[in-house]
Parts: sequence; structure tokens; C-alpha cells
Amino acid sequence: MNLNKVRVLPQLRPHAIEDAVSSFIEDSRVKGIDKDGMFNQTIESIAQATIFATNDSSHFWLVHDGSDVMGYALAHIGKDIDNKLTYTVSQAWVHPLFRRKKIVRCWWEQIRTEAKRCLCKHIMFPASRSVRAYLRYHKNTYQQYAVLLKDDI
Repeated sequence: MNLNKVRVLPQLRPHAIEDAVSSFIEDSRVKGIDKDGMFNQTIESIAQATIFATNDSSHFWLVHDGSDVMGYALAHIGKDIDNKLTYTVSQAWVHPLFRRKKIVRCWWEQIRTEAKRCLCKHIMFPASRSVRAYLRYHKNTYQQYAVLLKDDI
């Protein structure tokens, strides 16, 4: 199965993308989030990267089997605090059937190649679970860059 950056959503089973987003939210185990808000924000981000795309700074990556979503990633290009272009993968989800498979490394390498093609100097993603869990899919060149602390006000 191939990972593709898509601008036009393919014909899938009704609600396949919504089901994948719901699975991402459950699998991420992020505490204290408004699940409905996160769901709606993700669907809007997918729409902005595809249906309403006006530039090439937002990307939606998709793996599907013709009817169901097997994986997706949302990414955007912006500047990091060092003022260099950064390819930020804000969400990534892989169907349980593909987790811990070598193909996931290939998919990440495709994303990394696209980041380089877009002249980015960094690739970054938030880790909502154990950093070690993410690093098994990435080369040893990745390092923990920051820790985000959050407080309700």
C-alpha cells in the first residue's frame, strides 16, 4: 500500500476518513481534550489541505485500500523558532494492522523526502505518547526537541 499526498479525496467507504480520525483520537490517549472539538478541527484541517486548498503549505497524506483508510498524516510548512522552514506533522495515524511494520518506516521516509523537496530544514512532530514509541519508526537522528507543558486557565 502506498502513502500519497492527496489534493482530491478518493472515493472511499462512507465515513472512512471520519472513522480513521476517531480512531486517531482514541489511540492518541491525550488526556483532557475535547474529543468533539479535536475531531472537528481535524476534519477541517483535512478539508483545508484538500477541498479548500489554495496553496501548498498544508498537506494530507493518505494510505487506503480502496474503501478504508489504513493511515493518514496531516502536515504543514511553517517556520520554527530559528526562523527556518519546518515541516510539522501535526497528526499521524496508522491502522493497527500496519503498526510495527517496516512499511511505516518507508511512509515516514516519503514524508521526509517531501519536506526536503519543500526546502524545509527541519521535520517535527508532537509526541503525545512515549517518545520511544515514535523513535522506533525514525532514524536515530531524531532527538527530543521540546516539552510542551499545559495548564487549564
